[in-house]
Amino acid sequence: MLTLNYIVRRAALSVTLVLGVLLLSFVLTYYAPGDPALTWAGRPRGPGAPEAIERARRELGLDKPLWYQLSTYLRRFLG
Repeated sequence: MLTLNYIVRRAALSVTLVLGVLLLSFVLTYYAPGDPALTWAGRPRGPGAPEAIERARRELGLDKPLWYQLSTYLRRFLG
């Protein structure tokens, strides 16, 4: 019985650790300097630049709420 408790505790700690690392990596990436939509759009210039950047923002899901972006990040990791 002692071994089963140990295994359950270690499994719970492992899951918590993995989720914590995933959350930390998401937050660090989210607050990193730069605009991923600008890079994704190819750093456009000219009169169509704002539309290209906004389209890239929609394609990447950056126009969604933060909780939705995090849930998508976790689903893609787990799936």
